[in-house]
Amino acid sequence: MNEVPLEFILLTPLNWEQWKAHVLEDEVQYPESLQTSEEEYAHMLKALPNASFVLLYQNQYAGNCIIKCLGAEDWVDLHMEDLSLPEGVYYLHNYSVSGVFQGKGLGQKMFAHLLQHLRSLGVKELWGHFRPNASLNNALKVGAIRVREEPNWYETGETFTLCKIPLVF
Repeated sequence: MNEVPLEFILLTPLNWEQWKAHVLEDEVQYPESLQTSEEEYAHMLKALPNASFVLLYQNQYAGNCIIKCLGAEDWVDLHMEDLSLPEGVYYLHNYSVSGVFQGKGLGQKMFAHLLQHLRSLGVKELWGHFRPNASLNNALKVGAIRVREEPNWYETGETFTLCKIPLVF
């Protein structure tokens, strides 16, 4: 059986207009308190080096990964201030496979591509909060280490798991 080729397109301020409707449409799957505005995304994409991208499957938008380079002010916002992380920590802000494309293994492939890209940039670890679904399962499959549970994170009524993923061994 031939595998359908995937295409990963680096998401930048220059192509944001082309992809923003898709990325923002994916936001509706998250509780309102976690949804990111168009302006916030545009700001995140200006950070360098960039590691955010969209996924195309059979030439159709199928998902996205948005990476944020954290500063000290972000630690408080993400309830990570007690971890004493250095400036410039990479954080998986959004990791989403669009509804009709879920269940095809695309999330795992997107995660593998993301980690390969981050390694090529010299990133040593990636942090993120994961819902108790395929996103957490995919993170654990690639070596994520559970740091702690975040009950009722952002008043969503859900427990998210804070993980770090070592990228160098």
